[in-house]
Formats: sequence, structure tokens, C-alpha cells
Amino acid sequence: MPPGTEILLTSGHLPDGVFDVDIELLPKPYGRAQLARAVRARLLDGGHLPGAPAPLPAAAAACMPAEPSFGPGTLALETPDGRSILVVEDDQDTRELACELLCALGHAASGSGSAEQALALLRERPVDILFTDLNLPGMSGIELATRAIALQPTLKVILASGEGGTIALPADSPIMLLPKPYDLLQLQVSIAELTPVPPALCG
Repeated sequence: MPPGTEILLTSGHLPDGVFDVDIELLPKPYGRAQLARAVRARLLDGGHLPGAPAPLPAAAAACMPAEPSFGPGTLALETPDGRSILVVEDDQDTRELACELLCALGHAASGSGSAEQALALLRERPVDILFTDLNLPGMSGIELATRAIALQPTLKVILASGEGGTIALPADSPIMLLPKPYDLLQLQVSIAELTPVPPALCG
């Protein structure tokens, strides 16, 4: 394990011995919000992700409430150093956890449970990144991305897929494929590669 890696241990049994100060214990059972808060705390405590392109911005500490609400017509405001991201995922648990983790990375994330709702949100307000699952009810993630880019030509898209690298995308496509399962570092790197921070913000 690389030096500086943050460790979060989950267990249904409390240890009897002395616990390492660098390891945080998350008792089971835990909910989505508890997991997201614990991950966020470890990231902010460490200051950065190992091997990540940039440190986590301070805005991550308060960019969203602990129990976010993602309803129709709702888009979170973008944080100063982050990106505004619309997460489209029909599974509520997965969607809300993704939003919390994106918040931990310093971004403003809002969720949508369907492609149709996402398009309605995109007509209301511009966002930087559409983060969508490939397989959505009623409309595929690729079709959603195509329609979304037609609405917002500068929009970037991260397409999460469990089909690996079998999806062919043009080299100049604003769509980036993120194979499932992915970890937090892979997600952060994808965002950084898709929307690099301008030089004026890097210093």
C-alpha cells in the first residue's frame, strides 16, 4: 500500500486492543450518509488522494449537506474550485452515494433518477459534467449524452459502464468511458482529465 494511503475499516465487532490512530473504524451497520461522511473526513484529513492530480479543495468540507435531497428541478451550485456535476443513475442508493463522494472531491453534485429528468434539468441550468450510467430505463446513457450535448455543446460526459472497454467512442468525443467497478481515485482522475483546471487556478 502506498505511503499516505487513507484507511477506513468497517466492522461489526469493536476491537479489544489499541486501535491505530491512522485507521478510522466505521461500525456496522452504517448508512449511505455515514459512509460518505467517513470517506469525506478521511480525504480531508489526509489533504489529498495518493497519486491524484491535485489536492482536494477546502470547499469539500461544506459543499453539500450530510443528507442531500435530489428532486426534480434541483441542481447544486458549483463550488469555487470544483465542477458542477449531474449524476444520472436509476438506483437511488448508488446515485446518492456518488453525489456524496463527488462532494468529498470538492464538486457540486446533484442527482437525477432518469434520463428524461436529467434532460429537463439540463434545460434549466448549465453544468460542467454529466456523469451517467450506461444502462438507464427508457434511454441509454449514450443517447442521453448525445441529447445533452445538443442542449449544452460544451458539456463533458463520463459514461459509467460494466461492459468494460467494449464501447467504442471517437477519439475527439467529449464522452469519457469509466469502466465499472471504479474507485474514488479513478473517478477523480477521470474528472481531472476531462476538465483540466486552467493554469490561473493551479497556483
